[in-house]
Amino acid sequence: MHLGDVSLRMTGWSVVGVGPVGNYSFGEFVMNLPPQGPVKIAFKSATEGNLTYVVSCALGQCQAETVAADSAALYLLRGVNVTRAEKGRCMHLGYTGTLYEERGYLSPEVFAQLLGDLQGSGAGAYVGNVCEFAGVQLTAGGTVLMNVTVYGQALTIKVNIESVASRVGSFDPERYRQLLQEAKSAQAAEA
Repeated sequence: MHLGDVSLRMTGWSVVGVGPVGNYSFGEFVMNLPPQGPVKIAFKSATEGNLTYVVSCALGQCQAETVAADSAALYLLRGVNVTRAEKGRCMHLGYTGTLYEERGYLSPEVFAQLLGDLQGSGAGAYVGNVCEFAGVQLTAGGTVLMNVTVYGQALTIKVNIESVASRVGSFDPERYRQLLQEAKSAQAAEA
């Protein structure tokens, strides 16, 4: 039995900082995920050397990962197998950056986090475009397509994600240290 198709919109905010010692980001996104209703996804990340420490939480479950510093810009999709290719130049807020295309596949862990206590499984893929200047994400947009089975019922879900910087500000070294410590602590707690 096929339940049908669902198109979802994700809204929220994020802060990105890029500095001489490392980068950081944090934010919250909300999407109305049937049958759960509104689901808040919170994330924080910080880089140190060639590694990014990421923590994302949804439905009371958190996932901590350590990934290469140049991996997917869409942190809430951690657990994906990502390829990233330079596609040209882009411009936003007066900055000329590099446009990247990202493609990836969602892991079973991502579905477990999204579905929470529901009995289900799924497969999915995403394609996104990211405009970056000096490591700062200025814009990002993408489409996630998921085929999910919940309690034996098939459902196709399409999620459109759009993120646009509204301003560029100064790097906050204290916030960087705080986020790095929190993200590293989450890694140790999962080990």
